[in-house]
Amino acid sequence: MRERTLWQRLVYALGDRSLIIGAAIVGALVIIMILGPELAPHNPFHVDRIQTINGQIGRAPFPPSSTYWLGTDDQGRDTLSLLLYGARQTLTMAVLATVARILLGLLLGAIAGWWHARAVDRAVMSLVEFLAPFPTLILAIALILAMGIQRGGISFIIALCLVGWGEVAQVVRSHVLVIRHKLYVEAARALGLSEPEILSRHVLPNLLPTLLSLAALEMGGVLLLLGELGFLNIFIGGGTTYIEEARGVIHFFDVPDWGAMLGTSWRYFSAAPWLPLAPATAFFLSILGFNLFGFGFQRFIERGRFHPSGWSLLRLALVIGVVLFVSRTIMRSTGLEAHYTKMAQEFNTSRALADIAFLADPGLEGRPTGPGGGHEAAGYIAAQFRALNLTPILPTDSYFQIYDWCPAQRALLPPGQLGQIAECVTGAVNVIGHIPGTDVRSTGDRILVAASYTGPPPSPDGTIYPG
Repeated sequence: MRERTLWQRLVYALGDRSLIIGAAIVGALVIIMILGPELAPHNPFHVDRIQTINGQIGRAPFPPSSTYWLGTDDQGRDTLSLLLYGARQTLTMAVLATVARILLGLLLGAIAGWWHARAVDRAVMSLVEFLAPFPTLILAIALILAMGIQRGGISFIIALCLVGWGEVAQVVRSHVLVIRHKLYVEAARALGLSEPEILSRHVLPNLLPTLLSLAALEMGGVLLLLGELGFLNIFIGGGTTYIEEARGVIHFFDVPDWGAMLGTSWRYFSAAPWLPLAPATAFFLSILGFNLFGFGFQRFIERGRFHPSGWSLLRLALVIGVVLFVSRTIMRSTGLEAHYTKMAQEFNTSRALADIAFLADPGLEGRPTGPGGGHEAAGYIAAQFRALNLTPILPTDSYFQIYDWCPAQRALLPPGQLGQIAECVTGAVNVIGHIPGTDVRSTGDRILVAASYTGPPPSPDGTIYPG
């Protein structure tokens, strides 16, 4: 007899290919959500519209290449890095919204089912029936905008919870209506257990398999709704919109998120199809994975291969609490806030204060252009450049570029009014260093570092403005 392969053994053990495929996709998403930022090849917050790639200078968006595997967006940010960073933000928000849906639907559905045909049951079902006719997308948009899109993820989580809990409540209610007449429930009543004890010890554990499969399906629904919202430019923070003369209206987002990527890129579909295809594919695979896992797990339960035992309300609450804590921790460790927090931690406060104390010293007379305070400030900055190992821009090993400075306004005034403008200065100094390029294919590339240090000259009455 031919020996079964590992894949066949897994299929035989679980009996459902969709469950295996869905579990594989969900597992991959969990890994990406946890390790995504560490796997990103580039900094997704770095904006660089003009770049030299493969020896050719161009303007973003750049197509897929060996430098950027999935290309860049219109700001020059690596699409793959945005996807990896955005996975954590998008999936974590979807998890929180799904957990909120499940909890709210479980609470109201269990109450309605346990106290069937009473006032509380009629109230819950009336609310469900009232919300059901409203289009989910429109209702979600209204709720997000009403709460304030600038509030970030919390607005989306609340909105996505409020527009989807009704389905969960109906499923839970129907199961509770069946469970409440089971013999073990009647036996618990005969033993004198209170209704909360019966719910926590006998009803909730038997709802757990259904809730797990329902949670996977709800994750798919939440991700689909996030994609639809993103397509309509409803994403975390709302982004920024501005107008460029050459390219028209530009939508910019600073928090990596799949919805934001989709909403700001679909206009480029004809010219740069890789832009919308990347987040759209991410949404598609994620929704497919959770749906396959949800339906497969549901069939797995129906075959009687999953029997929760020993679960109580306390244990269920503990698991949910751990999920919420981990999700919140992940959200706090990603995005623009975490990026700027890391930058702030690396900021040398004492050094900055020392620089300010020297450059703002009244003895420099406001650092006017030319000899005196301006040259002293230039010398101080040149010393800092040397301490940072910046390469001097000139062959003379000097950071100073000497030039004659003359206010531009002097060329616009008749000779009789030139006294109102500062005189031209001979021997003004620019402080310039550079970081040489390391790519052998573009040895001429370098990063220039310059300092603007001059301040206004003293006023006619002698007042100095240190700045």
